[in-house]
Order: sequence, then C-alpha cells, then structure tokens
Amino acid sequence: PDPAMASSFKGGPARTNVAPISADGMVRFPGVLSGRYEVNLQCAEHTVATGPKPPDVADQDIEVEWTVRPGLSLTVRVVDAFDQPVPNTPMFLSSIRDDRPDVEVGTTLIADAKGLASVKGELTPGTYTVRPADSNQGESATVELREDGPPAELTLKLAGSGSIVVVARSEDGTFVNN
Repeated sequence: PDPAMASSFKGGPARTNVAPISADGMVRFPGVLSGRYEVNLQCAEHTVATGPKPPDVADQDIEVEWTVRPGLSLTVRVVDAFDQPVPNTPMFLSSIRDDRPDVEVGTTLIADAKGLASVKGELTPGTYTVRPADSNQGESATVELREDGPPAELTLKLAGSGSIVVVARSEDGTFVNN
C-alpha cells in the first residue's frame, strides 16, 4: 500500500479471493482494490511454467497471463521397522523455494489403507523431503525430482512396528467421528 493507506491500515488477516478458471482460460476478479497481489495458480496436474511477478493493480483493469506445464508426481510408501505397510499415516512433504531459500513450503499427506500417498502432477523440479507428522516416529526421506526423470517413488520408514487404535463412542454407543 502507499504511505497514506499504510498509515490507516488497522491490521488483520490477509484477504484471499478464489475464482475458477473458465472454459476460455480466464480467471476474473472484478472490483479489486489498488495494490500488489500474490497469485497462486492451481491447475490439476499442472504447474506454472511462466508468468509475471505479483501484479500491481492501479485505477484501471489489468490483464496478466501465465502458462502451465504438466507437473511432476511423487508416490510415498510408508512402512514400519519390519517393512510392512502402515495405513493412514500422516506425513509432511516439503521443499525449499528457489526464490526464497529461507522459506520451506509444504503440505500434509495421509497414506491410504495400503500405506501409500501420492501427489499427482502438482510438483516442480527440485528436492523434496518427506517426514513423519510426529518427528519421534522415524527419519525423513529425500528425493530429487527432475523434469526428464521417471515418476518418483520414495519410502518413509517409521521407527516402530506397533500401533494404537482408538475408537470414540458417545455414551449411547454411537461412533463419534469429528
């Protein structure tokens, strides 16, 4: 914001606007305020190939264009100390941003009933680290994704081999699932 707007700003959370991509490839945000905007373009199984820096909006309409390319995929297999699949395991997938080496970005993954978790076509080339959601459960695993490389697979080995299953029921015997 300009100095006058910055001095009157009262703080609070950043505002987020979301819009779908229409059939003509356009995303429209009518009636936005002047300022600089950060854009997070998400297309199924694609990543951003080219595009401008964060757009500055003034007192007139602007049009910006990004191009996308097919993204890379990663499958994580979660096993216990005896190499047996561990179902429903939460883990954290992260990487370091090229433009901000001090910033780690990531997402939570949850293994399915067979101990597998996949990210399909949403990753860019780079180094990715997968670690258990609970750091006491095991070591992290790292993989390098390359544009021309084969689909990546990684095994995350947990420290133990046992599990605890908890069932929550109300006093009347019905399952509690939230």
